[in-house]
Amino acid sequence: MKNKRAFTLLDVLLGLLIMSVVMTSIYALFSVSIRLFQKAKKAGEVYQEARWVFMQITQDIENMRPYDFSGSYPGKLDFSGDSGGISFIRSSGGELKVIRYYLMLPERDKVHQVVVLDKDAALKSIVVSSDEEVYELIREEQSLKDYLQPENESSAVRNVWSSGIRKDGLKFLFGKVDYEGGGALIWESRWESSSWPVMLRIEMGPWARQEVVLAKSVFIPSGFKINKSIVVPKEF
Repeated sequence: MKNKRAFTLLDVLLGLLIMSVVMTSIYALFSVSIRLFQKAKKAGEVYQEARWVFMQITQDIENMRPYDFSGSYPGKLDFSGDSGGISFIRSSGGELKVIRYYLMLPERDKVHQVVVLDKDAALKSIVVSSDEEVYELIREEQSLKDYLQPENESSAVRNVWSSGIRKDGLKFLFGKVDYEGGGALIWESRWESSSWPVMLRIEMGPWARQEVVLAKSVFIPSGFKINKSIVVPKEF
């Protein structure tokens, strides 16, 4: 009859060691997978939000309307902007609106109404309490009539279209054609001309939750301005 060899203490300890190494490897792999999933989820949310914002800005730009204020309202332009914001006029619901885009610091510990992905959907409420200096992308809308009357400044409607954007996380560039230079496209950081740029470049990011910068260029049909410019009377 053969002798049966029992497990020694050394065998048990060795087995436990091997098992602990295997379990540690599995846990590390699982932990890395969770972090990658969370990172991908945050990136997907940022990309989706940015695409929606780009789409809305593009829609606003496509509905711009030209006006000549030079006779009645010197100094006012139907399109102007710098690297941090833009202002223009568009038609909306049968009315003429002044639209502005810019970044603004939120008020701490205050609930803000944030439009996310669908302008007509229920607004999402967030509480800003982080110590990090992050900004909100504001879309401001005001009737042209109120815009021309400074005392009605409070009538402007402001919506937050993106939040958690780092400082200088919104940038506009204005493209014009250099006819003297062979027709090359030149980008400028400020636009204060009575004419329109031919291209608008929008850059967003980085966000506090995602270190990424996204960009989109929008063509502006400036020929429309030449053919259908409207003069607004002083009594408007």
